[in-house]
Amino acid sequence: MIGAEVISKVLDFSDRRTCILFGDGAGAVVLSNTGEGKSLWSKTYRKFDAKCSLFAPGVPVNNPLVTHEAQPQKVQMDGTAVFQFAIEAIQRAIKEFTQETGMTLDDLDHVVLHQANQRITSYIAKTFKQTDAKFVSVIEDIGNTSAASIPIALTALKKDNRLLPGQKIMMIGFGAGLTYGAFVLSV
Repeated sequence: MIGAEVISKVLDFSDRRTCILFGDGAGAVVLSNTGEGKSLWSKTYRKFDAKCSLFAPGVPVNNPLVTHEAQPQKVQMDGTAVFQFAIEAIQRAIKEFTQETGMTLDDLDHVVLHQANQRITSYIAKTFKQTDAKFVSVIEDIGNTSAASIPIALTALKKDNRLLPGQKIMMIGFGAGLTYGAFVLSV
C-alpha cells in the first residue's frame, strides 16, 4: 500500500483555517498473503457532495486527455462539513463491519483512521466506547498527509513494535470527492 502527497503545492497559505491542518508525506507498507494473515472484510463507499466541501478546482494535471491548461487554484474546504462527513462515514463503516461479520471493535487490536483530525479520532473512540490507545494516531507529528496517512500510521505501529502477528486491524480512509473505504485484515 503506497500513499504520497505534496499537498503544499495546492494549499492557500493565507487560509490559516485550512493550511495548518496538512502536511506533505509519503508512506509505503507491504501487505502480502503469506497464508497466515487474511482479509476479514472490506468495503468502498462514495457520497456525492453537491456543495463540494473539499475540492481543488483547476489544479493542473499531467494527463494527455486534458487538452486545456487549468488555472492554478488552491484547495478549498468547508471544515465543518468535512468533519461531519468523516464522522458519518466512519460510523457507517464500523456499524456495517460489525453487522456483517458479527465482530465488534473489541475484537480488533488497532483501528487506523485517515489522519484528518485528532478530534475525529477521539470522537469515534468515545462514540464506540473504546480507548484512544486502540486508535493509531500520528497526526500530532505530521498533520493530515492525505493519501499517505494510513501507510505512515501503519509504519509507526511497526516501528513501535505494536504491530504483531495475529493482530486484527481496521483501516478506514477517505478523501476529496468524499469517497471512502474500509478494510479489516489479520496480520
